[in-house]
Amino acid sequence: FELTSSGVMNSFWAAALAAEIYTMAGMVTRLNLQADHLGTYRGRSAQYSGAGFSSMHFTVDAVPAERFAEWVTATRSTGPMLDAQTYADLVKPSQAVAPFTYRAVAPNLFSGIVSSVSKPQGPSSLNNPTSQRAEK
Repeated sequence: FELTSSGVMNSFWAAALAAEIYTMAGMVTRLNLQADHLGTYRGRSAQYSGAGFSSMHFTVDAVPAERFAEWVTATRSTGPMLDAQTYADLVKPSQAVAPFTYRAVAPNLFSGIVSSVSKPQGPSSLNNPTSQRAEK
């Protein structure tokens, strides 16, 4: 998994894999999973984030390397490209959307998203490093 978020903080976890990943604006998180046994593992959102929270669940399929390679090849030949427009559609509030994939990702899309949500909004204390504390 590699996640970033343009909105609220959230946390996703697959308990049987002892794995949890946090997302929040401007934060890049990587999580490497290793399943000891083949199978399907349940995962869900661990943070209440509004309407639709009860539908925020997913499965993690632990499969042999060959089957994963077949899935990657099949996925890269179907579906839309994840670009700036499809990303803008993706981040709109939604509920209970069926899982889907993208065949490819536009170059530099991920780094562009991270840098856009990492930039300070409005006046920054970095531009004025003086203390906000009142001196006695």
